[in-house]
Amino acid sequence: MGMRTRERSGVIAEGAAGRREVRGFRIAGACLFAVVALGAASASAAAAGRAFPEYYRCIKTAKVGKTYTGEYTEKACETKASPANTGRYERQAVASETFEATGKGVTLITHSTKGVAESVACKLGVSRGELLAGGVYAADKLTLEGCIGNGEKKANPCGNVGPEAIEAKPLFSTLVWLNSGETEAGILLEGEGEQIAKFKCGAEQIDLEGYLVGTIENTKKGHTITFSLNTSKEQARRSIWVFGGEIVSLYLYTQAGAGQSESTLEAVETQTGTCVY
Repeated sequence: MGMRTRERSGVIAEGAAGRREVRGFRIAGACLFAVVALGAASASAAAAGRAFPEYYRCIKTAKVGKTYTGEYTEKACETKASPANTGRYERQAVASETFEATGKGVTLITHSTKGVAESVACKLGVSRGELLAGGVYAADKLTLEGCIGNGEKKANPCGNVGPEAIEAKPLFSTLVWLNSGETEAGILLEGEGEQIAKFKCGAEQIDLEGYLVGTIENTKKGHTITFSLNTSKEQARRSIWVFGGEIVSLYLYTQAGAGQSESTLEAVETQTGTCVY
């Protein structure tokens, strides 16, 4: 699982030039990595030499005599020190490293092969992966545990690696911009060839394909990623901005009979220590 494999899956590689439209989904989640969107416009991102947001770690800085030399005053590395370079903290670029993010309560609303709604509730969601060199990409594996369909625990367990365990296919994520001004950082999660997961609920085969677009919010511990539900209160994210161009129609779908049906997924995962800017 590397960058070459990830690029073959398509969206970023073809994005700004091809404007490829794809079908997709949404999930709600929280992977704690703090995020600070850098730049108020495409020009500022270009000036900074970055086409994407990047991962970083907020670390305590050294002292020169009695004075700290960092750029920031607090451990989220958001508030600039005044006078300059007198703060206790500074940002450090993140090289390759592994991570694990865990969250309780995952709900997937999809369609079965018979075309009827299937509500899958899981007790636990765990993402394990590796941040790849470059500070923008990650390889990820999502596992959902304690999964049942339509509230029927005994009659309708959902899984592919156990009676109530769903393991996604190898996934790849990319930090992206969620607005044309490149001030709001987000994340795109995708599988090779748009494949997310295949599993059964009882005797019903469920095929999930497409893309997840999530928002990122800073916290003191790291950052929160949210893949939103497609509800009247909060609509799904369906587009991203890469190299100044918008890529649209990114969402999750299932195969229902002969056609495709949009799905929604709500999950919350947390991870501490790593940030994004």
